[in-house]
Amino acid sequence: PSDENKSKIKILLVEDNLLAQKSTNLLLNSLGCQVDVAGSGAEAIELFKTHQYHLVFTDIGLPDIKGFELIKHLRALE
Repeated sequence: PSDENKSKIKILLVEDNLLAQKSTNLLLNSLGCQVDVAGSGAEAIELFKTHQYHLVFTDIGLPDIKGFELIKHLRALE
């Protein structure tokens, strides 16, 4: 990665609503953040296992897991 990518804040956005995904992703990108988007808890867990993030933004009402439970699971993987 270039030096520019190394300085960007890396965010995992976990959101199942496509409109919310797109609008939040656009906002975060406009602020210079690098964003990976997951549409489910399972997808978020897989991304978290293979990438490092500075922040995780998650919906609390995901179809496969509650956001609070997802965060507990991600913290256990750290």
